[in-house]
Amino acid sequence: TAQIKHIKRDYDRSVKIPSDLASSLAITTSRSQLIWAQSRSDENFKDFVPVLSEVVNLKRREAEVLSSSNLYDALLNDFEPGMTTYKLDKIFQKMRPRLVTIRDTALSGKPTPGLEGIFLKDLQMFVSQQELKKRILLIVCIQQFMRLGMPHMNRILVMIIC
Repeated sequence: TAQIKHIKRDYDRSVKIPSDLASSLAITTSRSQLIWAQSRSDENFKDFVPVLSEVVNLKRREAEVLSSSNLYDALLNDFEPGMTTYKLDKIFQKMRPRLVTIRDTALSGKPTPGLEGIFLKDLQMFVSQQELKKRILLIVCIQQFMRLGMPHMNRILVMIIC
């Protein structure tokens, strides 16, 4: 049932986006990744700014197509289905007092206490290896789904494995 909802949501979203916009987004975001990699290695952000502006403008157009009310909600739904800015505001309102305390502590320059306790090296290594195996499995599965033309399965896998 969850899979069908996800597929329907992806389909409904894709039919709303005009093909010329979808094509421009695909081409520009692919190009932007290459430019970003080069700009980053050259430590020259200026080279990335023009294509970043293009991507932002295209994403804004995409959001306008997807939503008549809150543009951010339209794009947020891609990463966190069902999440809205209203819900996020409520979450951050609850977190704000603790986040402010953490920020103030960090800005104070005072040393913060480190982790204390007994940490068994073998146990840490075991947990790290298990996590690594899980991540490798995820990557292999994602590659297989991409190869088979089933990218929508990736989100489901991430939810299951992570």
